[in-house]
Amino acid sequence: MRVRLMEALWARPQSAKELARTARVPPDRLYYHLDKLQKAGLTRVSEYRELGGGKVERVYAAAEQEPPGDEATPEEVTHFLEAVLEATRMDLHAAGARVRAGGRGQRSLSRDTLRLSPERFEELKQRLGELNEEFRGDPGGEDVVLVRLLWTLIELGGART
Repeated sequence: MRVRLMEALWARPQSAKELARTARVPPDRLYYHLDKLQKAGLTRVSEYRELGGGKVERVYAAAEQEPPGDEATPEEVTHFLEAVLEATRMDLHAAGARVRAGGRGQRSLSRDTLRLSPERFEELKQRLGELNEEFRGDPGGEDVVLVRLLWTLIELGGART
């Protein structure tokens, strides 16, 4: 259920009523899952819509996952990374389900260990950011797919020669 909710929210922000139509369940069955996703840092309330008669509904959106700043505690960084990994797990699960159902769900993984000077580490980080920005733009056209990109640079330890 949460994977389906996240897929719907990655496409566009939606209210619980709209999500319920997509998931084909009553809206009251979704609030538990929406709360869990929000507590995990995966979703947020993006706006409140007036319905008339003084009633308001929440509109949910996938959370923009900005890395914690320099002032973040180790626990906050860990919580953020766990949320990113959980979102990635959900992405992989959803892509696998689409492939099993006969649809598209390409996945690619590359894992490597590099020996870099601090300057080259910063250069790699900058170039990956530039590539990310280059491909972020809207390509237009009808045959467009959403792609989740996750790249991680982890300093593994002290310098070795």
